[in-house]
Amino acid sequence: MATTTLPNVEHLSELLAVTDPERKVNADLLVHCLNQLREQAGLDSDKIDQLLSILASEHGVVALGQIIEIIRKAGIQFRSKGWQAIAAAVQSQLGYTFFSSTRGADSAGMLSGLSEIRLLETLNSYAYTVGERQGLKTKIERAVHLREIRGVGAPQAAIPEFFSDFAQMLTVGFVRTGEYTVLPFPIKYLREYEDLILHQRKFAGRGTKS
Repeated sequence: MATTTLPNVEHLSELLAVTDPERKVNADLLVHCLNQLREQAGLDSDKIDQLLSILASEHGVVALGQIIEIIRKAGIQFRSKGWQAIAAAVQSQLGYTFFSSTRGADSAGMLSGLSEIRLLETLNSYAYTVGERQGLKTKIERAVHLREIRGVGAPQAAIPEFFSDFAQMLTVGFVRTGEYTVLPFPIKYLREYEDLILHQRKFAGRGTKS
């Protein structure tokens, strides 16, 4: 059980901050860092040399956006794992980088409210969400609904304590094949029982009239 809702703004902000174009960076320190990374195992030294050549004329404090624009105009795109590894290494050393994607596998961290079963506290009340069980889908056809929980015979503050038991009734795989059910599964059978009783009464009434 988790308490994070959609979207994970903090995680998104972190990804955007490391490529903030207004951020001031020291170009000489960046070049020094790249020279050190040439010797690091797992990084493509030829690609690093390409970056060093592009940035040779940059000195002193400049805007990160200026560095990113120079790299972009040189035709470098951080789509391959080799380039992305270099960008990640620079971020690890300097706290900023040329590329940070909000797509790919890591994007699931920003959309955590679309997966699993989660509890949300807001305005002194509680609600829960039921997302995907078998991994986040790339195409989202409908939003995840917030469903308010109201305690009967117990204070609202007790809801988090009992939510794990409640969530277990949503994790069965026989209501929605392989997925969570959005309502506790006993409700499905209570509704079916109610329909059966109404159905029996309806036909019993017809038999009496005849």
